[in-house]
Amino acid sequence: MGGMEEFGGANAATVRKRLVFRPSIPLLISTGSVVVLILLAVLLPSIALAAECTNTWSGPAEGSWQTASNWSAGHLPTSGEVACIGAGKTANLSSGTQQVGVVQGEGAVKLSGGSLQLTTSPGEAVSSLSTFKLTGGTLTGIGTLNVTGSFSTGGTNVSMTGTGKTVVKPGATAELKQEVSGGSISINERTLVNEGTLTFSVGNLYVGGGAVIENSGTFRANSEPTSVAAFRYMSGAAPLIVNTGNFEKTAGTGTTEVALKYENKGATGAKSGRLSLTGGGSSSSSSEMGGAEGGKVVLGSYSLGESKVGGALTISGTVTGQALSGSGGQITLSSGTLNLSGEPSSVSTFNLTGGTLTGAGTLNVTGSFTTGGTNVYMTGTGKTVVKPGATAELK
Repeated sequence: MGGMEEFGGANAATVRKRLVFRPSIPLLISTGSVVVLILLAVLLPSIALAAECTNTWSGPAEGSWQTASNWSAGHLPTSGEVACIGAGKTANLSSGTQQVGVVQGEGAVKLSGGSLQLTTSPGEAVSSLSTFKLTGGTLTGIGTLNVTGSFSTGGTNVSMTGTGKTVVKPGATAELKQEVSGGSISINERTLVNEGTLTFSVGNLYVGGGAVIENSGTFRANSEPTSVAAFRYMSGAAPLIVNTGNFEKTAGTGTTEVALKYENKGATGAKSGRLSLTGGGSSSSSSEMGGAEGGKVVLGSYSLGESKVGGALTISGTVTGQALSGSGGQITLSSGTLNLSGEPSSVSTFNLTGGTLTGAGTLNVTGSFTTGGTNVYMTGTGKTVVKPGATAELK
């Protein structure tokens, strides 16, 4: 069957949806008794939403968004329009409150001041750009912006707000950095999704209003501010980081502190310096956590669940766990409490340099067990077992 167009939604006059039916879908109608057989489970996913351009960039290779003559319609894009920017073109938005239903194309938008509000809901259409640069001002609105090539921040104060999403698509790259001392990068309410490769290199990321950072790609958390946490709670409802990909510290010898609730369902690691998780959270049974190549992951209060300890892990808060595993796992309890329960846990190295190992669970040490520091304790009804071939030193 062919395609047909349907108009609907708040922006019906200008944002058009094309419904595409795949030829392989059976649609049977009988003339005797009316029988319509539609395989809805196949039909519904085959509906594709395609926004059509209604106001296209006709200006120079790089020019001002706020100049009406740079647009084919002779006026600035409006909340009911689809603004299109072609390859090799950059629209610079520097002031005012600019609204657009959808912005899309293989070109670029550089937001250096004012605000860009995406007004079309994702159910109607989604914005998509090859390049998006946020060097000042605010990206806001209910709309989703997919970035397929490059996303970067810079300048002084930049923010992303509203209920929409900013999505770094697979194969795309992103860099969050604060170029000016005293500036800030903030996310309030909005969801930042990384499906590509994102590097947070410099500055502070202030997050609040129930905002969510979702990572299913590679997130390199390398910023090492000295005064406050790299990932910092701002205000409003508590934010959340959800990792199902690789969240890691790959550069720097200092500390990258994540003072936000952190849910680990993937791999969390550090190849240099210290990745410090101080905002609480938990790990799933399919997750892995630990440092390598001299790096360390440091936990404050946290629930490890049944996660795999894949390298150097330091505990300095109240941590719970059960059935921890990992042939290369190295746990150092420097302060606080590690409470083990459930099935036996097994690690290669366990260093008790402070705090308390407790709980009803068994800890099997297959390589090396040592004590040190000032006051260290082992309590609870569980067992600490130095396995055959392992060594232990109490001092």
